[in-house]
Amino acid sequence: MNSYKCYLVSDLASELNIPRTTVNDWLKTYGPYLESELRGKRKVYPERTLHILQEIKTMRDNGASPNVIEQDLAQRYGIRPEPVLPAEEQRTEATPVPAEAPAPAQAVHTSDALVLPDPELKELFQRMLEQDRERQNMVRRSARRFMTVILLLLLALAAGLVLLAWHFSLKLAHAESLAAQRQHTADQAIAAAAQHLTEIRKLQENAQNESAKHASQLEKLTVTLDRTRQDYQQETAKLSRELEANKKAADAALQAMKKDESTRREAEIAELRRTFAAGQQALLKQYESEKAARIEAEAKRSNAESQLNVLRKEKEQLEQKAASLPAPAETSANPVPEKKGESHD
Repeated sequence: MNSYKCYLVSDLASELNIPRTTVNDWLKTYGPYLESELRGKRKVYPERTLHILQEIKTMRDNGASPNVIEQDLAQRYGIRPEPVLPAEEQRTEATPVPAEAPAPAQAVHTSDALVLPDPELKELFQRMLEQDRERQNMVRRSARRFMTVILLLLLALAAGLVLLAWHFSLKLAHAESLAAQRQHTADQAIAAAAQHLTEIRKLQENAQNESAKHASQLEKLTVTLDRTRQDYQQETAKLSRELEANKKAADAALQAMKKDESTRREAEIAELRRTFAAGQQALLKQYESEKAARIEAEAKRSNAESQLNVLRKEKEQLEQKAASLPAPAETSANPVPEKKGESHD
């Protein structure tokens, strides 16, 4: 007995563990790639069809679309081959053999065609008719699919043209709106640039005036410091001369006292000491006063220099502030010429 095995639709549903209606849908959809055969009034399917249906079930479970599945089947199996003919042993088991085999019939010639009174020929013609009907159905399905695709393409093309026209109209309106906004922004920028230019010119004028004022104050402070230094030098020279004269006088007095008597020498020495001490004290007082005046002059000079540094820093801040302002196109193209002889230091 041959091991060839065939399945009914219910058997396929049981093997695949899916509803019978789903199996019927798959047999209709993917019929060109499946094998089948007729046994009497029933259509049965070989194991090859069961394997293909199992692959279809796996692809459907993985989320593949029917078009993708059909393309995959077409690449691997192509159009369904000719129906599989059952083995001779199965046919003998399915068809009971009569007790007495009839004598072989004579061939009947009709219209130059040989007709054999064989039930297998009738079954073969039925299969051919079934295949022809299936091919016609497949052609009709293909034609319907083609017309549907053409209709969808035409509808998509029309919708695309409408959307394209609408998109272009929106872009044109948006471009006009952007142009108006840019013109308004340009006008505002020009007005702001003119205002910034006026502010920059005012700042430059203020900086120049402050620089001139600071320069005059610095010159006055310099003259005052020079005079104070000259006076200090003169007073120091005068004190030095007086000290030298006092020293010479004391030396002369000491020489004279050596010639006198001891008492007179001691009295004169004491007198000279008092005189010298008084002179020294007077000189010290005068030196201290001069020193105080010198310290005061140095303090004035240091104060003047600190004021000068503060003025310079204020000038640099003004210049940085003027430089940090956004310069308009007119200022970058035509910068304000700097006057000769002006110094910002």
